[in-house]
Amino acid sequence: MSYLVSHTCDLPCITCKLVGTKIILAREAEVCCTNCGTVSETSLMDGRQEHRAYTDDTGRKEDPSHVGMPEKFNALFGPSLGCTSDNSTPWGKRLAKITAESRRLAPSGKPPPPRGVVSAIKDFERIAASAKFPDNIIQIANEMFTEFIDKGCVAGPGRKTAYAVCIYYSSNSERKRSLREISTIFDVKNITHMCNTVHNALVGREQWKSFFLDRVVKGIDVVQRMFMHVQSKIPSKLHKEVKLQCDKIWTMLNNNDKLDRINNSNPEGVSVAVIFTACAICNFGDIQPKAIMAACKAAGYTVCANRFNEHLSTICTEMCRVNAANEKLKVIMKVIMKCTKKKVITKTYS
Repeated sequence: MSYLVSHTCDLPCITCKLVGTKIILAREAEVCCTNCGTVSETSLMDGRQEHRAYTDDTGRKEDPSHVGMPEKFNALFGPSLGCTSDNSTPWGKRLAKITAESRRLAPSGKPPPPRGVVSAIKDFERIAASAKFPDNIIQIANEMFTEFIDKGCVAGPGRKTAYAVCIYYSSNSERKRSLREISTIFDVKNITHMCNTVHNALVGREQWKSFFLDRVVKGIDVVQRMFMHVQSKIPSKLHKEVKLQCDKIWTMLNNNDKLDRINNSNPEGVSVAVIFTACAICNFGDIQPKAIMAACKAAGYTVCANRFNEHLSTICTEMCRVNAANEKLKVIMKVIMKCTKKKVITKTYS
């Protein structure tokens, strides 16, 4: 007696056209014609309620339909039936293993993610491991990515971009990989827009707040992401120097408690002035503020053109205060003065 379910066993053979010559081969899980040998159906499934991993009353041990983990193992071999479930016996060890697997939780204390997300994470882990990211960073990125997916913010092809962003934020302590390098490793595009989505979804959680603090709240991450959309207008040999200068300017602004609140309230608007100032310091004055604003607006950033002069004046004033002994800065400030109507810098060097 076979428990395999077939939908073609009672139909005529497609080759010899005979009726009643088909049989079910339990070992191969196929429907075969005894007259001509034509196989009309393969990979049959067991139609019973559960798959059994032990020999049934027919004595077949190698029947493919009887392979798999029993779904009701605890009910079949539990202490309620008088069976031994101690860990010292083979059945007890197996029962303990199944119980542990059924109660398995993720390191965060939450149930494991859906099967589709798990397979996606494994694929992304291989990419991160090939790029030699530390295991602790990958583990943090996995939990961050799982929680982000649970919120329903992204699905399908966007998962890879979201995981790359999680790797970027989880490596906050290292600061060895830039956003551009990570986007190249994972071969993704529009990663800056996904950074904003991940940040808005997870920054409210106390568990992840520290990963966003240094990069976003203090503006360094924002200005670097905005610079990626402007760098096509700047010579490639100056990219590294301008990015480094942007970091220095933001660090200088954040060291001033009075300016820190202003910068954090409008980091995207201040970043335009920071990028323009960094280009001027690096002796590249061909780029105009309107070009920076247009590139950033096209990428989805909120930039207020009316406040550019105010932000630029704030940066120039603070730079003059910190670098008062730097004579070369006087020439640079004259170039920057052309873009602002306020005469704060003139008072500094009068």
